[in-house]
Amino acid sequence: MYRAYEQLIGDGVRAGVFRPIDPQLFYFTVTGAVDLFFSARLVLKHCFNQDTLTEGLRDRYRQHSVDIIMAGILALRNA
Repeated sequence: MYRAYEQLIGDGVRAGVFRPIDPQLFYFTVTGAVDLFFSARLVLKHCFNQDTLTEGLRDRYRQHSVDIIMAGILALRNA
């Protein structure tokens, strides 16, 4: 998976769509976000009084993660 990220980021940087970022750290960021969310059942239960990961929460988290990650890698463009 790391090699795919490395290729994707490299292609995006060459195209001027992404800013240069470390693909290894990007890999850890993305996989860490996914792992933490799906292992957060105890946090959900004790902090949010919720026993399950609902489809709605999963969808909200997915969109939030995509927004945050894309904002972090997109190249800034001067309009």
